[in-house]
Amino acid sequence: MTSEAEVIKQIFEALKPDLMWALVQSCAVFVVIALLHKLLKSVAAYLSFRSNKDIGKNVKIIIKNREAIITHFTMRFIFIRFTDGGNEMVIPMSRWELHDWELIKNGVK
Repeated sequence: MTSEAEVIKQIFEALKPDLMWALVQSCAVFVVIALLHKLLKSVAAYLSFRSNKDIGKNVKIIIKNREAIITHFTMRFIFIRFTDGGNEMVIPMSRWELHDWELIKNGVK
């Protein structure tokens, strides 16, 4: 009887180096595609945020039933400061559309 370790060793020896190299390449391609997808999703969300004329830097909003102001934003994050306590909230740019934004125009809620 052969032990399990010998069986596993025989399986790895049966795999040809070309097959292993193809497997490694496939994994690398999958990782690159996943990273490109994340990057393109982030760029699309950033362009969507920038193209919206109602929201941007120094805009007063109500988010999560609290009054706040957008202090600044980057390609990755939106920084919001709450006016009631001065705490800040950081929203990933790719998820900004999932939040309910209520704009305060001319001081009227």
